[in-house]
Amino acid sequence: MRTNDNGESGPVALYWDFENLHAGLMEAKYGEGAYAKQDNRFKVQGSLIDVQALVELGASFGPVAINRAYGNLQYFGRYRDALLQGSVELIQLFPPGVLAGS
Repeated sequence: MRTNDNGESGPVALYWDFENLHAGLMEAKYGEGAYAKQDNRFKVQGSLIDVQALVELGASFGPVAINRAYGNLQYFGRYRDALLQGSVELIQLFPPGVLAGS
């Protein structure tokens, strides 16, 4: 852990690659390639991520200054409340090739 001259921890930034985080946990639980199956990937996802535990882990390194989750969040509605309660800013990313207003 890095500290400043006063021995205090500096600010922490948490950037969540939410889809890949979820995909990794899904494959750890159900086997390699589980998330890549179209039946699994493009549907509402069940809860595998303990959002509060990850926020607390980040905060253990210092005060959290930036806390953002990136991804196509339409499939992760079950996490919305937990993310917002953890003060995570939700950044919606659309799949490649999709244009707004098309």
